[in-house]
Amino acid sequence: MNPNEAYHNDTSRISKSGLDLIHQSPAHYYAKYLDPNRVLKEHSPDLLLGSLVHTAILEPHMLIEEYAIAPYVDRRTKSGKDDWEAFLQFNSDKIVITQDQWDTAQRLRDAVYKHKTAREFLEMAGIVEEPLFWTAPVTIKTGEVVNVKCKA
Repeated sequence: MNPNEAYHNDTSRISKSGLDLIHQSPAHYYAKYLDPNRVLKEHSPDLLLGSLVHTAILEPHMLIEEYAIAPYVDRRTKSGKDDWEAFLQFNSDKIVITQDQWDTAQRLRDAVYKHKTAREFLEMAGIVEEPLFWTAPVTIKTGEVVNVKCKA
């Protein structure tokens, strides 16, 4: 599991997105994050590309750790099926993408870096994509203060 997945799968803390769901109704939050029988959705190609571009721009050093470009193999043949299974086993901890997705992410990253101001900000020293964790004291209707574990 990559760090981004670990962050999003951590249900011991709540994020702004989680609070938005609770505001809609606690049942919505439960259904999405806590229900042991929930069906985990596959990420759409657009969401996958967005995550890939996000990594390419903000954490390029993580690209080869988190993503693997699928080889072109004819999966209708025994040899192709075997090659595909070997690729999946070797890259079981990575997100599989196509060459086209990789190329698109690189072009988008390059376009962002061509923008002078964006490049200046992106090349500044500092830590990017660092998760924040804290505990917030919250006063509930009874007047009792409870500690809420948060993340961002």
